[in-house]
Amino acid sequence: MGGEVVNIAIKDPTKELNRFEIVRYELPEFPRQVRIETSSFCNAGCDFCHAHGSFKPMERKKARMTPALFSAILDDIASWPKPLKELVPTGWGEVFLNREWPWMLQEISRRLPKTGIQIVTTGTLLTDDAIEKLALVPTLSGCNVSINAFFEETWTRIHKLPPKAMLMAINAVHKLRDRRPDINVNVSMVHAPELQTEMEKDLFKEYWSQFGSTTVSIASYAGNPDRVPDPPVTLSCRSVFDGLMVLDSGLVGTGCCFWNGDAEELSIGHFPEDKLLDIWRGERLKTLTETHNAGRRPDLPLCKLCSFA
Repeated sequence: MGGEVVNIAIKDPTKELNRFEIVRYELPEFPRQVRIETSSFCNAGCDFCHAHGSFKPMERKKARMTPALFSAILDDIASWPKPLKELVPTGWGEVFLNREWPWMLQEISRRLPKTGIQIVTTGTLLTDDAIEKLALVPTLSGCNVSINAFFEETWTRIHKLPPKAMLMAINAVHKLRDRRPDINVNVSMVHAPELQTEMEKDLFKEYWSQFGSTTVSIASYAGNPDRVPDPPVTLSCRSVFDGLMVLDSGLVGTGCCFWNGDAEELSIGHFPEDKLLDIWRGERLKTLTETHNAGRRPDLPLCKLCSFA
């Protein structure tokens, strides 16, 4: 999340921030980011995933967003008086499983020339041809490849894919970094004791950190109903204030990475019946943000499961 998204107001700014304090964010006039679920299909079955993993598989029908709906979303965003900073053509699936993805990315660049495109992917479908098509997108600003493991055995256990797919993802990182040295290529790990050891986490970070133009991020495993934070987290969640996610059906929620269209408290509108800025400035999001800012995050069934802030 970008630091410019929100203003943090803490009573005592000299006090070290902890996840049990009340931190208030301001909702900006425009979303910083819009996520578009171009596909809700995924070729992986990662243990920690809130749609394709083991503890909460997706219940809604999987689909690929139609070109017509995708185009309408771009038209809506293009009409805003201020350019959108970032667009992510990924929701709860793999963008490269929508065969229209090269057209979609080029359309974003053509119609939203001041908006950066961030790709989120497992990297397991990034063939040499796909990397070349991706590299030709003018406004591509970054790519996050979720690798999640250092050891092959761990990787196959988490992703439910054959070892050769791990090699493809690793090679994709290096090839894309070489092909587009101007963008940020991020390699990420979702870490939890039941997924990887501390040693593996350290080895992962040590290996990927040696590549100067590749950044590494380690995220905690949040949102698992078997791991409810105790005591509950009362910090407002940045993602609620950061942007919107449009699912393949047009259902709209916050930028929350744990919302899968099944949590009523995070469902705030439906496109194209509702315009995106009307949703952003509407009562449902206002109620949600006020609940977070009041320190009542545990009142929300989905949010109380999560420790992200």
